[in-house]
Parts: sequence; C-alpha cells; structure tokens
Amino acid sequence: MGYAIVVSIISVLLGTVPIGYDAWPNIIGILIGAALVVGFVYLLCAPVISPTGRFDPITEAILMIKSARGVENSTLLKLKEDTIKAYNGVYVEGEQEAKDGKLMSSDEESGKAYDDAAAADAEPAEAEAEPAEAEA
Repeated sequence: MGYAIVVSIISVLLGTVPIGYDAWPNIIGILIGAALVVGFVYLLCAPVISPTGRFDPITEAILMIKSARGVENSTLLKLKEDTIKAYNGVYVEGEQEAKDGKLMSSDEESGKAYDDAAAADAEPAEAEAEPAEAEA
C-alpha cells in the first residue's frame, strides 16, 4: 500500500496539478513522473529475494530501532534468514508453529484440524444412534 501512495502523490504533484495549470505539456509530466517512480523503485525498494536478505530501508530502520531498544524481532529475522536460503537455492519449509513443544508445519496442522473436525462430527451421530437402539 505504501508504494501505491507514493505513485499517487507523484502523479498528483507532477501530473494533475501542473498540467491543469498549463505548467508543462502532458508528455513532460508523464516522463518526469515515470523517471521519479523508476528512481524510487531502484533506490528504496528491496528485491523480493535478496542475496543478503535485506528489507526496504524503512523496515531495516525499524529493525535497528527495535533491536537497540531490546525488542526481539524473531519473525522478521527468520524471514531474512529464509530469504538468504531461498536465494542460494535451499528449500525453505513452509510456515511452522510450535504445538506442545513440537514444531508443526501448516500442512500437518491443517490435516490435524481436519481430523479433529471429522471426529467431532462423528461423535453426535454415534450419540443419536444409542438411544434408538435402547428403545427397540
């Protein structure tokens, strides 16, 4: 969303307003706006899979501030490590969560949730069948 806001601000300040007041022709506004957006992407945005695992400068600054204050950023640091592994071609496991001291991948968890839901659905049917047998 942040990137969309930057593009919107650039388009209004370099396109809509100046062209509306005849400050320059349309093509000049388009070229200046495109150059600024490209410059923004190359200077501030981080690649999706970076060899160093770096984030964009704003996220890196937040990480530095939080680590200086002693706040742990385990999820962002884990993401950084996983990004470096993915860049180097190492397969990175999916999301994992701790359950009863054991790490479970999201696939195992969804399978367990499905089994639990199926068992819960089966219990009322068994309870309904018992009274019918008692009446007969």
